[in-house]
Amino acid sequence: MEVFLIEKLKKYPYSRRAIAFTWRIKDDSKSDNPPCLTQIVWSIQNDKLFQTVHFRSHDVFEAWPMNLFALKELQDFVSK
Repeated sequence: MEVFLIEKLKKYPYSRRAIAFTWRIKDDSKSDNPPCLTQIVWSIQNDKLFQTVHFRSHDVFEAWPMNLFALKELQDFVSK
């Protein structure tokens, strides 16, 4: 997680540019197992932090619980 995104949200709470891309096209397009999570977007509305995530696909039976836990932890980290 790049700290500059957190600083950007502190300075410009209504920014729509707090976006992280997890898909590295140059590397991941050659992979047999590219990441499912491709993008995370943060926004502040009514003094609350919203985190929206975009998935290429979901592994509901194995990866979903850990993804949910990790993304909640990430949202807590950014909000603090």
